[in-house]
Amino acid sequence: MSLIRYATRIHFAVRVLEDALAEELRAHDIRAPLVVVDADGMACLSLVRDSLPGRLEPQLLILEDFPSADEFAKTLEATGSADAWDACDAIIGLGGKAALEIARSPAMNKAVGGDRSGARPTLVIPTLPGSVGLASPVWASRSGQRCKGHQTVPDVVFCDPSLLQMAQPRRLAVAGMDAMVHCLEALLNDAWNPPAEGMAYDGLRRAGLWLERMVADPKDPEASREMLAAALNGELASQRGAGALHALAHAFEGLAPKAGEHGLLHCAFIAAVLKFNAPAVPDQMARAAEALRLSDPDSLATYFLDLGARLGLPRNLRTLGLTRQEIATAADRAARDVANRDNPRLATAADYSSMIEAAL
Repeated sequence: MSLIRYATRIHFAVRVLEDALAEELRAHDIRAPLVVVDADGMACLSLVRDSLPGRLEPQLLILEDFPSADEFAKTLEATGSADAWDACDAIIGLGGKAALEIARSPAMNKAVGGDRSGARPTLVIPTLPGSVGLASPVWASRSGQRCKGHQTVPDVVFCDPSLLQMAQPRRLAVAGMDAMVHCLEALLNDAWNPPAEGMAYDGLRRAGLWLERMVADPKDPEASREMLAAALNGELASQRGAGALHALAHAFEGLAPKAGEHGLLHCAFIAAVLKFNAPAVPDQMARAAEALRLSDPDSLATYFLDLGARLGLPRNLRTLGLTRQEIATAADRAARDVANRDNPRLATAADYSSMIEAAL
């Protein structure tokens, strides 16, 4: 039995904030929103303010020290700083992965009174071609555990390709590669979800055609549109599952600051992960190669390694200076990660240790 579920409102257009944000706030009777914004959303904050109806002035939560939703929840619980937001009647997440995850977290909804008078409406505005706020409703902690509870499915998603044009090329490269891996892992999964399979294929095809062009020229409107479409496809397709690349990414985020941004190390791991998974999903590997216009599925790893190198992403882990204990810890975390359950082959800690060794 498979559950197929796509149930939220998504606006996708240039200038979508000017056209639809005020309308959606009125439709949800939102009068006092809290805007959760991270570094990736700061350049777009004035545009959001200008798009609000009337003289509405939102409260702001500017994220500086919260790289993950669970760290935010722990800090919030420890400091009791939620009182300042108690009168807010909605949450708007603006920016990259951090802002969108925290805006959707149970801790954030509770902080604005959602536990007393019903869940507050949540609206998300992505500014990078990675997370668009629709990913699987669990998230990783830097302790290697998975947070309890579920992220809120946003009531509205605003996808405006022009917002991506304000980002730096490096951030676009890392986020764009993450979107591409969302599509790849969903496509390699063998769960029965034909809509997700189709979206994963289309997203991978678009990213293969447009990611480099977007990074080379962030102001290119067509490249921004196509990569945001690829990111949207990837997160809608994530209902089909993730895999070992995301299990490793989550595990290495526990080694911060060595791991860097989420998605930075995808290319370093991809050869080892594809080699491990290939025997279980030969047909899906062929589909992935077809989406990227490759004649041989065996060339997938080389394709991603070369693409990552052209984008300035690391091809291996040598610069991290990992200790044997860090490798063992990361391997154990990856094996226990929720994403590992979706991988075409269930990998043990020993398997992940071998993948990490291969990436050194």
